[in-house]
Amino acid sequence: MKDYLKLLNKPEKFIDLANYALTNKIPIISSESLLIIKSYLGLIEAKNVLELGTAIGYSALHFASVDINILVDTIERDVNMYQKAMESMQQYDKNQQITIYFNDALTMPLNKLKASYDLIFIDAGKAQYQKLFKKYEPLLKVGGLIITDNILFHNLVGSNNSMLSPNLRALTKKIDNYNQWLKSLENYQTIYISVGDGLAISRKVK
Repeated sequence: MKDYLKLLNKPEKFIDLANYALTNKIPIISSESLLIIKSYLGLIEAKNVLELGTAIGYSALHFASVDINILVDTIERDVNMYQKAMESMQQYDKNQQITIYFNDALTMPLNKLKASYDLIFIDAGKAQYQKLFKKYEPLLKVGGLIITDNILFHNLVGSNNSMLSPNLRALTKKIDNYNQWLKSLENYQTIYISVGDGLAISRKVK
């Protein structure tokens, strides 16, 4: 069924980067999750996007490919990932649309960024999701979206994790706490989608 749907959708972009990630065991967003996020970018007519966690630049390139008027700011703290992402932007001539900041998203000064974003994509340190959400949500305009990836973490979150290592149990607990916390926010409406490794889509309503 997935293969059938894949044939119906437009051909995959940036195949070389996807293959590079696979060969080098670099986690990237799933194609299904990308389709959903790119659809939302079009639906809300997004112009400014902030991504926390660039990796090799695969998702940022996809976001920018939705519309030539979309500007993407993305933050990466790993020097090797940053350098590869810079190469990717050069290869696909996207330096006009995508700005990569070599910094830690937890300590990045907000005054270096734009004052307002239509969509914020969180794909950085999973144990820090709540801190990252709290830090950057003031930059999200009302009606905008914060989309968090990997909220199921290989389907370990919300499952019986008694067989996991203490570190994995602690991480899955933090992600579960984050998911529950999102539900409690009065100024956001959040839906949870079981695609890829799980997406939380939070709309700022006030």
